[in-house]
Amino acid sequence: LEGLGETAARAAPRVVPLISSRDEALRLQAIRAAAELGDAEAVDAVRSVYVEKLARIQARRTGGVEPKPAASGAGRRSRGASERGAGARASPVAGTAARESGEEVSEEQLRTFAAAIRALGQLRAPGALQLLGPHTQDSSPSVRTAAFVGLAALGGPGIAAARAGLSDPDRDVQSAVAVALAERGLEGQAALANVLPKAGRARMSFLSAL
Repeated sequence: LEGLGETAARAAPRVVPLISSRDEALRLQAIRAAAELGDAEAVDAVRSVYVEKLARIQARRTGGVEPKPAASGAGRRSRGASERGAGARASPVAGTAARESGEEVSEEQLRTFAAAIRALGQLRAPGALQLLGPHTQDSSPSVRTAAFVGLAALGGPGIAAARAGLSDPDRDVQSAVAVALAERGLEGQAALANVLPKAGRARMSFLSAL
């Protein structure tokens, strides 16, 4: 997308409506594309997906009742303001702590949710720092990765928060966070370099990211 330059930028308005698609594969690719394009117009649509997926995942993990599928298109857009409020009030921790009941949600089932989390950071959505933070404690490596990478994309306080991902128990999460920090320029690279003396066996992957 980056190589397409202005062509990609012109395509952005066509990508946003696809985020509301009922086709899960199409929706996933649209979220990723909008994030790469940095299209701020996509924030509300991505936040709507986040709110919808969060509610479903929490329900499955805790044994609750799953909400009905959200409407697409114009009906969905008409609820944009209320969903933005719901996103601000959502309690991710309820779905990230150890489950006492309910069922395990597979990594495959979490792909769109993780993509939405990452995209909210990449798009620098309002309130993203507070929204993404709790997801760094999720039981799923893909969700934790998305949260840390999204935080790194925010810069500043986000980079400081993302540093915790370098000590995540999952090596793949550590590596992804190292790359994300390195891509943020001097600020991210400095954060990465500061942990090298204590990086242990992860030192080589951190150096590779730099």
